Amino acid sequence: MNRSKRKKLAKAGWKVGTAAESLHLTAEEELYVDLKASLSQQLRRQREKSHLTQEELARMLKPSQSRIAKMEKGDPSVSIDLLIKSLLALGTTRCEIAKIAAQGCCHGERTENRECRLTCAKKSETQSRVLPRKTHENRRSRI
Repeated sequence: MNRSKRKKLAKAGWKVGTAAESLHLTAEEELYVDLKASLSQQLRRQREKSHLTQEELARMLKPSQSRIAKMEKGDPSVSIDLLIKSLLALGTTRCEIAKIAAQGCCHGERTENRECRLTCAKKSETQSRVLPRKTHENRRSRI
């Protein structure tokens, strides 16, 4: 939303915020919803890139055409597991799926402060608890 529109809405008494704020989502829930949406969008792009209709993809994967439509729309009844299995069946590599998952992370393609803080906080917390790895030379010297 551009700034002028945001200002007009605020002037009229509307509160402008994110869906996560209005739904009172935790940071983890927001990341989960974003991941699911990214996977759903990639499924549609991959299907279209393969020149398949939803019906053809449904025959290939076994669910119904309406289920494929729900998967592409990010319906809450669709699991991330099913989205990933479908992407793999369409030829998406594990690396490409990892890149989709990394979007929104401080190391991914797009960065949003709240997500970046959460990811980096968890990463640094994990790293501070992990003991340094022993090298091959260290193991030899103790023998």
